[in-house]
Amino acid sequence: MLLVIKNGDDKYLSTGIAPVPSKSPELYLCARLSPKRIQTAAGHVHFRVTSQTNVPHGAKKGDQGKPLRGFFSAKEEFSDARDSTDRLENPVITSSVHAPPMAGPMWSQRLPVLLLLLCGALLDGSALPASSSYEFTAFRMQQFNMGQHKHEDDSVTASLCSGVQRMTVCVQGAEDDCLSVFRVQRMTGAEDDRLSVFRVQRMTVSLCSGCRGAAVVAEARSPDDPALTRKCVVMRASDFTAGNVREARRQNAAAILVLLPQNMYNVTPEDIQTFSQTEAELLQKETLTPVYVTQEDEQLLFMVSEIQRTAASRTSSIFFRVFRSFVTATAFQILVSNTTPIKALTDTTVVALEGVLRGSGEDPPTIVVTAHFDSYGLAPWRSFGADSNGSGVALLLELIRLFHKLYSSPRTTPQFNLMFALTGGGKYNFLGTKRWIEENLDHAESSLLHDSAAFVLCLDTLGTGDQLFAHVSKPPRPDTPMGSFLDVLNEVISSRFPSLTLSLVHKKINLVESSVSWEHERLSLRRVPAFTLSRLDDPKSQSRGSILDTLAHMDLRKLKRNGVIIAEALGRFMFNLSHTGSPKDVQLFTGHMDLQESRLSSLMTALSSVPRAAQLLEQDPAQALLLDSLEQEFRHFLQHVQRYSFRMDRREPEITFFDQMKQQVVMYRVKPAAFDLFLGGCIAVYLGLVYSAVQNAGWLYCRLKAAVKTKSQ
Repeated sequence: MLLVIKNGDDKYLSTGIAPVPSKSPELYLCARLSPKRIQTAAGHVHFRVTSQTNVPHGAKKGDQGKPLRGFFSAKEEFSDARDSTDRLENPVITSSVHAPPMAGPMWSQRLPVLLLLLCGALLDGSALPASSSYEFTAFRMQQFNMGQHKHEDDSVTASLCSGVQRMTVCVQGAEDDCLSVFRVQRMTGAEDDRLSVFRVQRMTVSLCSGCRGAAVVAEARSPDDPALTRKCVVMRASDFTAGNVREARRQNAAAILVLLPQNMYNVTPEDIQTFSQTEAELLQKETLTPVYVTQEDEQLLFMVSEIQRTAASRTSSIFFRVFRSFVTATAFQILVSNTTPIKALTDTTVVALEGVLRGSGEDPPTIVVTAHFDSYGLAPWRSFGADSNGSGVALLLELIRLFHKLYSSPRTTPQFNLMFALTGGGKYNFLGTKRWIEENLDHAESSLLHDSAAFVLCLDTLGTGDQLFAHVSKPPRPDTPMGSFLDVLNEVISSRFPSLTLSLVHKKINLVESSVSWEHERLSLRRVPAFTLSRLDDPKSQSRGSILDTLAHMDLRKLKRNGVIIAEALGRFMFNLSHTGSPKDVQLFTGHMDLQESRLSSLMTALSSVPRAAQLLEQDPAQALLLDSLEQEFRHFLQHVQRYSFRMDRREPEITFFDQMKQQVVMYRVKPAAFDLFLGGCIAVYLGLVYSAVQNAGWLYCRLKAAVKTKSQ
């Protein structure tokens, strides 16, 4: 049973978890709860009883507006207490309790109740009893290993110089990774000499990232508290900074619990940037400190206020701190019981979708538009990826709908094939794109990507911003299809949106490193012309992977603007309209062909309501349903739709995820050990007084009798 006390201004006062008796519930409510201030009968004290089984005496559905027993003017709501959102949004019963006049015997019966309330207010007690507990769901920081091959050297010939003699070296034991024996023949003689040399090592480096720990049994503390050793540090979104996290790890904190706000619209851009930077720093390395993420609610916010008050009282006098520790201080114990060891998930599946709109003519060239659909963040179950890369997926789906209308009529079908692809594993070195390319270039007998690809356009993070960046691995020549399309793209932007700028960003691919920064680099490695269009100029931007990347900070108007730019540029390029007028005068996608902001909003809502982390593909039914919906969208508008499911090699997986990403956390409210000592001392003094009174009952009786006799005389 969850009890919430609110004042007349609908502000939170206190909460409690306790069973409510079936009889005299108003007596229980008044006696059990202790609000911070008590109002008169003319005022209002609102209380919410959340339960569907234990309801106050006489309450039933349909009693809205009818008077119930009680002496406060109150608002009573009965709802399911299993979920905080349902508790606030789905009331079951709403009734009003009007204050009857307090007179006669009723006042004498309720006087003890008022005295109890006054005592509770003076002690500033909480509605949550010391022995109660509160259970909630938290999401563990992700953990993964990325396998990378380093220092691969398979050369079979070399030249050695020893003084003035030149020797030819040939590999004889090339299969030995540690030691190879070479046959050396001097150029000046016929004799053969043997010597042993060591080849450059070949190894697989596994990059471990994330959190390895899961079990937590620790007391909750505020990040402002000076003593954090073996404590669970509770941080709100504004407290989750790199400095606080480093300090908690330096003091060997037992765990870190991050509370996300319920309303993301209230989070400032500065807090989002700080949070994202801390997120990226945590995910770069492996840590033993368990990190959990959950959404704040009234109980957790009350815990935060209490531990902040405790941390602030450490600066007060020693007498006040000792007294508060003995009598009024309350500790919160955080428990994550985890008896099952964390297991590796080596059979991860990466999904890719592709579909085609066939152009007119024989063997027309193909333009490919791709986007990766997965999300990334501190906790997989809280990674919704609205901007990165839900915006790219939404634009790709809207482009499919628009160009389907053009290709549905032979009169408006351009002489280009248009292929669309959605790939998974984009946040993990674009593994889905890599496998999709291998499937089209190496395994398929014939594919449009292999036979006639003009260029590939990759969409990434386009949900807001006033700048666009075209990322390339090699600057295209003007006479190439990709160079011509970039010119058309720049022409559309300068003509229709002069306040927007398009910049070309050239970044060479480092062949020594096996990781790539953008999706087009996977294609450039296979010599397929490609570039990425994004609002970000830096591939290491924290905006590409944060659990605060939600729909609350998206700008649908700018998303539609970017979609119009891409659609108009593709249409003008395929129909060769560069010399027929400016893009402002000649527009292809207007009227019934215009991009629909309502559809973009619906797509973004659907995409950002499901965590699309790669490791949840086979664990979350909602994500499997989302993939099925994307496939149905492809089949509705495109031809030759294929769905690829790529499984990692069990022996040498390219990426390894780990389970137990969702845990049940129990918060216990307990008194410190000093309180037990204080309580024991009080009981001992009380028992001593009672024992002394019993032992000296005769002496006390004689003294009292003598005093009464003297007074009567």
